[in-house]
Amino acid sequence: AAITANPGKTIYFPRGTYKITSTLLISQNATELLGEGSNCTSIYNATAGLDAIKFYSSSTASAATFLDSCRIKGFYIYRSTAATTGAGVRLVQCNGFRFEEITIGDCPEGLVIAGGQLSSFENFYIFASGATFDLSATTNSSLLSFWETPVDGGLYQPCFTTRISNFAISGTKKVQTCIFITNGDGLQFSSAYMNFGSEALVRISQGRNGSYVSDVLFTDVYFDSGNPTTGTLYGLHVPDDTFGTAYVYQVSLVNCQIGQTKNIGILVR
Repeated sequence: AAITANPGKTIYFPRGTYKITSTLLISQNATELLGEGSNCTSIYNATAGLDAIKFYSSSTASAATFLDSCRIKGFYIYRSTAATTGAGVRLVQCNGFRFEEITIGDCPEGLVIAGGQLSSFENFYIFASGATFDLSATTNSSLLSFWETPVDGGLYQPCFTTRISNFAISGTKKVQTCIFITNGDGLQFSSAYMNFGSEALVRISQGRNGSYVSDVLFTDVYFDSGNPTTGTLYGLHVPDDTFGTAYVYQVSLVNCQIGQTKNIGILVR
């Protein structure tokens, strides 16, 4: 009710735990959710497999329709009941979004970014630790994912020019990969640590003809597979697919470390 009554404003959550049984929807430009920090303000997702928080415009049918200049800062978002779907935070066609000082725990889809551009994601931690889900056998399941958005005219909008820095992701082999990317351009990852995806720590894969992933940069990132006997198979995996006009190019790793992989550090097919 507070979010609905205050479009385009800052909604402040004092320290405490807030139980939600339906998704918090933010659909107005320049709306901000502000907590006191991930150790002080918690959102307990008690929905039946839904997103905890979702940012999206009232209409995403048009290629020109975006949600602009929103922000979320200072929360711990978690669930403790079983589910196989639902993100801690989901963004759909958000431009200039700011995501800061967030922890997401045991949400099956973690953080989902679909379309949008010129956003920044900083100082966050996403993990899977409990028995709330096991998606290790689910193709492209991840705790941080970058998807395209269908728009009018049968077109799709990729994720453009997005900066992701100072973060950690621990999959605990509950998801196929820590980070999944499909149809993105200009994604910059820096100063990060990730460990224990079931198959890979980062997976770049196409979902249709005409999609592409371009200009992805990893700088000062530690890919920790955990154990060469029981750990993650690949640090970075670009699997083969059946699409003749889908492409992955200009993926760079600078000052990165790939350690303890069970099979291969970097595998591109």
